[in-house]
Amino acid sequence: MIKHPARYRVPVAASRKGCEHASMKVLVIHSRDLDKGSTRFRVVNYVPYLQSQGISVDFVNRKEVTAAQAREHDVVLNQKCRIGWWTARTLRRASQRLLFDFDDAIYTRPRKPYGPVVGNRVRRRLDWWLAAADLVTTSSDYLAGYARRITDRIRVIPMAVDVDTWHPSPRAADDRIRIGWAGRPGNLRFLRAIEAPLASLLRARPNVSFAVYSGESPDMAVPMEHTPFHAGTEAAFCQSLDIGLLPLDDTAFTRGKSPIKAIQYLACGVPVVGNIIGAGREIVTNDVGLDVSDHGGWLDALIQLVDNAALRRQLGDAGRARIVARHNLATSSTLLLDAITGNRS
Repeated sequence: MIKHPARYRVPVAASRKGCEHASMKVLVIHSRDLDKGSTRFRVVNYVPYLQSQGISVDFVNRKEVTAAQAREHDVVLNQKCRIGWWTARTLRRASQRLLFDFDDAIYTRPRKPYGPVVGNRVRRRLDWWLAAADLVTTSSDYLAGYARRITDRIRVIPMAVDVDTWHPSPRAADDRIRIGWAGRPGNLRFLRAIEAPLASLLRARPNVSFAVYSGESPDMAVPMEHTPFHAGTEAAFCQSLDIGLLPLDDTAFTRGKSPIKAIQYLACGVPVVGNIIGAGREIVTNDVGLDVSDHGGWLDALIQLVDNAALRRQLGDAGRARIVARHNLATSSTLLLDAITGNRS
């Protein structure tokens, strides 16, 4: 976890000579810490590029942000914080340019939906930010569709990874198949939900093994090699896989997800098997993975891929090409720069 005070300053590159945006300052409003997935993948990973363009970036927790801080910056970027009415209006008046970014279905929540009263309040507050922002950025066409109820000032900046870090690695030439899942502990419930078909697969195909990369062990009856989360080791885990798992339930919240794990698997040339729903369909298409609903369920889909090395290679190669073309950090960096500076992309 990155330790930082409420207002965290990312040092600006020492030399800005020739940078078009040398005097531009951006204030990013975030929740929790800078290691939170949304903040990291939507903003933090782009900071070195923005610095190279002469743009300085400050981070402030939503609980600490003030109008004075907004006035000190050229752009305020709210990373999906549904800030209360009074503070929101104050920030709008103080901001020269206001961006609102969201990469999840924050009009609802995981598991139990909001009740009618709370849900209405949450959606009204989100709709206010969508209307008030000079530009709304989001991670998928699916979420952009939600925002279009309110505004046409929208740009899609897909979730992305550094394809020079996330890339295929040679695998052993044998018949052993390593199937894995990577994710935060709170999402282990999705993996536990498919324990029965994984156990059946292991009985049917003894050459299969399972691996998990997470901050917690999955605590499942099916044998799982657990690799604890450690910053900088994520890519190596995905590169060790032959098949990546993407189990999800079908809810309003999960339909809004653009699963970063799917992008990471595919960037490493690893085909995906999973519940492909909502925004996930923009990432995992039929030529890069198997949707279990189209292939007879989890067991049949996994057996099809376990037994067919040529299909694994075909899907993996297509997946890598798709990520390089559509979910490449280098490409998304220029999209974010254009959004910040107001350039038309």
